[in-house]
Amino acid sequence: MKVKSLGLVTEEGARGLVVAGFHVQVECLETAIQVRNSGWKGRWIVHLVNTDSGEERTVIPLRLARSASGSVRFREFRTLNGLVGFVANLGIRVISVPLDAGARGSSYYSEGLEEQQGA
Repeated sequence: MKVKSLGLVTEEGARGLVVAGFHVQVECLETAIQVRNSGWKGRWIVHLVNTDSGEERTVIPLRLARSASGSVRFREFRTLNGLVGFVANLGIRVISVPLDAGARGSSYYSEGLEEQQGA
C-alpha cells in the first residue's frame, strides 16, 4: 500500500513528521465518558498536519501498511491513557484532547525534549 500518497502515516513514521514541523490533531470520533475508577473512554484518531502547507496525514497501524489488502483502517485509541501515551512519545508535552464527537484539538512539538530527557 502506498501510504504517503493516500494521506496516511504509520505509527513509526509519525515522530519523524512531528520533528519535521507537522503538528498533531486529535479527532474525537465518539464522545468520551468517564468510567468509574478507570479514567476516560471514547474513540480518537490522530492526524498529522503540516503547519505550512496544510497537508494532513492520518496515523495507521504499521501492520496495515505492510498488508496487500488495500483496506484502510486508522489507528484508533479507545482510552485517554493510550492516546496520551502515544502523543507524548511523539514529543508532545502539552496535549489538547477533545471529549466531544466531531471536535479536534491541536498540539505542537516541544523542542528541546531530547535534552530534557538526557538523549
